[in-house]
Amino acid sequence: MIDLSKDLVEILAHLISIESETDNEKEICDLIERTLNHYDGKVIREGNSLVLNLNYNKDKTIALVGHIDTVPVNKSSTKPIIKDGEIWGRGACDMKAGVAAILKVLYHLNKGEITPNYNVCMVFYEGEEGSIPNGINILLDNNHLDHVDFAYILEPTEG
Repeated sequence: MIDLSKDLVEILAHLISIESETDNEKEICDLIERTLNHYDGKVIREGNSLVLNLNYNKDKTIALVGHIDTVPVNKSSTKPIIKDGEIWGRGACDMKAGVAAILKVLYHLNKGEITPNYNVCMVFYEGEEGSIPNGINILLDNNHLDHVDFAYILEPTEG
């Protein structure tokens, strides 16, 4: 389980330390699933993709979306490096920082520090760095996201 009470950088460093190249997402998916299961909400798993639905009895649902796989690189890069206020390591930007942010939102929602105006859906999916179809396609094809009215994808694409 990931300790979501920790600082966002510590959560991100933990995620970076997990090898999760495309087609090798089971370990990180299992860890995120164990974490989600400690919070209220319904967890759905399809392969190595997860959906957490938080129902706040609102009319609309917003989704926070991130992929959990990384591109393949030298094995030593799974060791996070924090230097001069920056964190470096495989997937730090694309896209484990976004995944860490989604998880931190879950923590603050659970603590009652955020009052949502919408139901919240959190999506963590596999295979984005690989070929199509990937985890998001499977979640869509199996109607796990039909209730979502707006999705914010935390991918760092510069718009």
